[in-house]
Amino acid sequence: MVVWPHLLKVIRKKQEERGSALSVPGRQTMHTMGDNPRGEAVRWHFPLARDTAELGRAVDGVAGRGFYSLVGMVVLAGLLAALLTGTGCGPRQAEKQQPVGSKPARLTVAVLDDSRLAETLRSYEGQWQAETGIPLEVLALSLQGQTPVKADVLIFRSAELGPLAESGLVQPLGEEKLRAHTAAWTDLVEMLRDQEGRWGQQVCAVPLGSPVLVCYCRADLLDRLGLRPPRTWEDYLQIAEQFRDRSRLAAAGLPKDRPWAPALEPLAAGWAGWMLLAHAASYAKHPNYYSTLFEMESMRPRIADPPFLRALEELVSTAKWASPDFWEMDPDQVRERFWRGECGLALCWPSRAGPDKAAPEVKCTIVPIPGASALWHPGEGKWVPAPKAELFRTPLLGISGRWAALHAHCQHPEAALELIFWLVGKQGTEPRPAVCPATAVFRKSDLKDPRRLQAWVEPAMPRQTAQQYADALQETFSSGQWLVALRIPGWQEYMGVLDEAVRAAVRGQQAPQQALQEAAEKWQAITHRLGLQHQRQAYRRNLALPD
Repeated sequence: MVVWPHLLKVIRKKQEERGSALSVPGRQTMHTMGDNPRGEAVRWHFPLARDTAELGRAVDGVAGRGFYSLVGMVVLAGLLAALLTGTGCGPRQAEKQQPVGSKPARLTVAVLDDSRLAETLRSYEGQWQAETGIPLEVLALSLQGQTPVKADVLIFRSAELGPLAESGLVQPLGEEKLRAHTAAWTDLVEMLRDQEGRWGQQVCAVPLGSPVLVCYCRADLLDRLGLRPPRTWEDYLQIAEQFRDRSRLAAAGLPKDRPWAPALEPLAAGWAGWMLLAHAASYAKHPNYYSTLFEMESMRPRIADPPFLRALEELVSTAKWASPDFWEMDPDQVRERFWRGECGLALCWPSRAGPDKAAPEVKCTIVPIPGASALWHPGEGKWVPAPKAELFRTPLLGISGRWAALHAHCQHPEAALELIFWLVGKQGTEPRPAVCPATAVFRKSDLKDPRRLQAWVEPAMPRQTAQQYADALQETFSSGQWLVALRIPGWQEYMGVLDEAVRAAVRGQQAPQQALQEAAEKWQAITHRLGLQHQRQAYRRNLALPD
């Protein structure tokens, strides 16, 4: 029985310390997340550290002070111990870890399906060892057939967080783990770290850079034609149609023999489905509904519903104003073609990967991805117009990006987390992940520091345009809405089906409605094959809902 006084002392101490706990967002309101099925605001992020304290106050409020409040705290301790061994993104069985403060003989990082990033991180092995005295080994592994069972840190694409968590391969990053890294943690963009990095109701990964799409615009052509950068998808379509007129563009200085696309988007295999979700997000993400891609209980796919159909019809319209060779590009190629002067609008994101130079006549301005003037209400089955002079803007999170997590079997989590935040870097230091074209700005301090911001953009981009990019991101990240990309087990199959549906519609092989209806039927078949209950539970975790 000696443990009881000690346990109660620990609980009281934690309650006293909660005011100085690591700063994390405590509540999403109906304005930002919408109603839950009970119409209540929802608590997020480190729920155990915060809600157990509130539960303790509730117990005291019912039982009064003295003996019964002590009993309440003991019950609370039991609940806490039970919860800590429950499901989530951690290992399915508790792993025996080395004593706190023990120095590992070596740390191993497994980079999944990105050999280029693995090679870059290997160049830091010597610097890490010189600063810490701990050898570092970086492995390049494939998720196809290789299980990184001996790694301390996993680095992976954003969409892989769900499958890794559901397989019990990552451990959650609770408040205690993150306490030593408060400065670096609070420097991370909140929307990325708190939404995209979460699985279920626990933060499970740290961003190393996760891009959101922005719109590159030919400022020189907009000025000559008396146009403004697009705010809505209707604006985007109208500007692209103006950019179809080669005679007007020739008068504005565009060479007649240059390949030309009025608007250019990544529609290559592996990207077209993501672009549809990016188009549809502002139409489809209603603030009073958690679920966007599926109906929550039945898991009926919603991708053939009106907001997705409207998005695909608009996407097809702009794509057909360009020659078919423009339909086979990824974001890097889209960005390169823009700076070569071969398109008027481009959806992509900046990258240090290039290009190095721009065509002399190209003047660029960057704005957030267009929003919607109307929003689909799934319950009422109708379009709801935006308030006057406003718009609905919902960014798509998880389109690419790289994330780091502690492996479930990591024996030295303190040292491994120190490594992760060493890669993240402190304020004012070089952002090490910037060399990877799949990443983008993820530290708030970089958005405010022109010199650090320049490390994230292509050499062809002038500093003034880089600042416009920072402004566009600030506006995007201040949005009260977001759509997290599909990250449930089998996401590659789901997105592969959607990808082909978009490409079939763009090529004219199927009407948009038919393409999406067939894709929805295939999504349903995938769900039932993988297990309806299992997929529904994973989808709830994808949305950060409780099981």
